[in-house]
Amino acid sequence: MPTLTTCSGVISSVARVSRFYTHCERVYVALLANASEDASGDALYKGHATKLMADLGLPTSYYARILMSLEKMGCITRVQRGARHVESVIALHGQPTLEAYEAVISTDNTIKQREEKAIERQRYSDLDSRITNLEAVVFGEKA
Repeated sequence: MPTLTTCSGVISSVARVSRFYTHCERVYVALLANASEDASGDALYKGHATKLMADLGLPTSYYARILMSLEKMGCITRVQRGARHVESVIALHGQPTLEAYEAVISTDNTIKQREEKAIERQRYSDLDSRITNLEAVVFGEKA
């Protein structure tokens, strides 16, 4: 099975790494890249997180889910919630890991159900491709 190196350097199978986890990683890396150190030396992001996600090409509907997931994984703490003219302030604690993500989705039914549906859709797609290829062999048609 092909492997993928994630932003955090973890090697894992492509099947195990969900698109949502990758979004969480991308957002964390972008927050860290735009962060500065506070007085105690911790990374602190100050800015409009919605704009940051838009710059990454992520839909605004993902904003709350991604930040909530990063909080549940212990990666961030929202110090100040942003608004139109008020910047968000987010303390960064560490990059997301697959283990922390899997612990979060095991308790978060919404994410878990979406992942299960995505896996099911992929299986149907794979089966459809296999049937098409078999028909081509059996009936002599080009796939």
